[in-house]
Amino acid sequence: SISVIEVNEHYCGTMEHECEYCGALHFEGESNVHGLFKSCCHFGKVKLQRSRRYPEHLQNLLTNKTNPNAKNFRDNIRSYNSALSFGSMGAQIESLSRGSYCFKIHGQVYHNTYNANNISGERRYAQLYVEDTEQATNISVVIYRRRVRGNIV
Repeated sequence: SISVIEVNEHYCGTMEHECEYCGALHFEGESNVHGLFKSCCHFGKVKLQRSRRYPEHLQNLLTNKTNPNAKNFRDNIRSYNSALSFGSMGAQIESLSRGSYCFKIHGQVYHNTYNANNISGERRYAQLYVEDTEQATNISVVIYRRRVRGNIV
């Protein structure tokens, strides 16, 4: 028999507190008594090259709360990632019904890439990168059962 253990929710708040040295975002509880953050850049002692900003179109898809395309993108982000990938991964994934999500694999992991010279005519993954852009987009939309939108891909 399975026993149920009640677990109190712990809410960290929003990740909106910016490190004054490197600009990394943190939860309020991650700061020291002076309101400074150590885990990102050790109070400014570690200097990393700033990464380039991602394209405005992608930023809009990730952050816009009113655009229906942005909502679709966030709701189906794994499908978009798969639609644009060069291969796929396969495994027997154990699914547990209780608790926090944990990606757990049982057995062997497979990485599938497909022959560039596909005689069957069915294109997937890296094979789409040699197709006409519009045709490749249409194929991706069909493969991912219309979860991905052509105007976003």
